Amino acid sequence: MTERREPIPRLDPVPVRESDLQPDETSNHFLAVWWTFIYALNLIVPLFLCSMIVMGAAKIGMTCGILAAWGVGLAICILRGPWRRALLTGSVITAISQFLPVAQIFAGSYAIQTWRWFTGSGDRATTFADGFAITIFTAQIMFVVALVIGWPIIWAREIVRPVNTTESSNTPAVADTDD
Repeated sequence: MTERREPIPRLDPVPVRESDLQPDETSNHFLAVWWTFIYALNLIVPLFLCSMIVMGAAKIGMTCGILAAWGVGLAICILRGPWRRALLTGSVITAISQFLPVAQIFAGSYAIQTWRWFTGSGDRATTFADGFAITIFTAQIMFVVALVIGWPIIWAREIVRPVNTTESSNTPAVADTDD
């Protein structure tokens, strides 16, 4: 007879279940559509701003970078659990924040300046590598921004609405029958 052990409690603010690390087959199509919509909303300001500095082959690099970043976000969203919830929640908020695009301008400016420092390139992105690298670096910063915004929100939701455990869901309600 094997002894059943209780799992060791984790110190993470949001509980991660083993099932969270497996793809969720039932909602992949919905998540792909939802992530694509949110991602497209997040491109409004960056595409407008980068159209001023991207020339020639850099446009192709930028397009490839946009598709690569979309794929990374989609891969995160296909996994169940807190990473997906944090990214989707934070991305919705960053999309709304484009009315005052401080984070987007900072991320793009920082990516451009870092790439210039690294390569010594000029004021305009003209090569495929320029467009791809600046786009990927900007996307990485915005992913971090979205996760930093999303994590506290889903953490607060978990505090307000704790995850049901199997013990509480298997406990029958006791009715008063003493008449």
